[in-house]
Amino acid sequence: MIFIAPKIVLNFGSYLWQRENNSSPQATKYTNAETQITLTAFSFNQCPIMQRKKPEALRPVGPISDKKIRVAIADQHPIVIYGLLTLLRGEHDIDVLFTSLSPNDLFKKLHLHEIDIVICDSNFTEDLDVKGTQLLRTIHRHMPHVSIVFYSANLTSHQIAEAMEAGAASVIRKSEQDFSLIVHTLRRVHSGSFYLQPSISHEILSSFLSGRQKNSSWHSLSAREKVVIQLICEGYSIKQIAHELCKSPKTISNQKTMAMRKLGVTNDIQLINRVKELRYELASEAENKEA
Repeated sequence: MIFIAPKIVLNFGSYLWQRENNSSPQATKYTNAETQITLTAFSFNQCPIMQRKKPEALRPVGPISDKKIRVAIADQHPIVIYGLLTLLRGEHDIDVLFTSLSPNDLFKKLHLHEIDIVICDSNFTEDLDVKGTQLLRTIHRHMPHVSIVFYSANLTSHQIAEAMEAGAASVIRKSEQDFSLIVHTLRRVHSGSFYLQPSISHEILSSFLSGRQKNSSWHSLSAREKVVIQLICEGYSIKQIAHELCKSPKTISNQKTMAMRKLGVTNDIQLINRVKELRYELASEAENKEA
């Protein structure tokens, strides 16, 4: 059977096609007197080709899910919580179920609510000797389905790598000025991805390629650099250290800069945090040797 345009008498060379009496408005039949070949002309919408069902792959699988991303915010500072709440309330697909100002309160509420993501300060702990990564591991141990987004003011590339290794789905700096990045991160994490903002990814990669991670131990520092950063951690200024060590402020400043470069940090807060980590690592090494 051949499908041709509707209601047209065709003349191919010497062959004349005449309309049959049993034709209908939807399908007109034409017969050739010599060959007895019959052609049927369908109106466009009635053509069998147009009546075929759509392939299953093109059909909607089901209703589009309107389930929101269930978020909890954990931070010691109410003003930080308020800022995040204000930002996230305007998002149609994000629902902040609760906030917490302490780890104990966080764990209680996590047992009462089904949560997808916790935005948590990396130092969210009541014990100053307990690192945020330990809190992260505890949450993962009891609630493996909950994703953690670390939110911190100062994190070194070493600390970020440590957090990701402990199970953080993402790390965001509080200094981030592009607020939309926070929302974007939550959506990426909820989709099942690990995500780092481009600037942090670049920093970690640069640190790795420059070999900082290999040299970021206490043993990489010179004796003078160790003394300088120890005094800085105790609250001494460059001028005071120079006076104590009988050196020029410029010399002390250069030694501090060199030590920070070796440790992969960029400011005093990061330096102090890194020194705390190194002391913890040295204490652990000493305990292992004694054992």
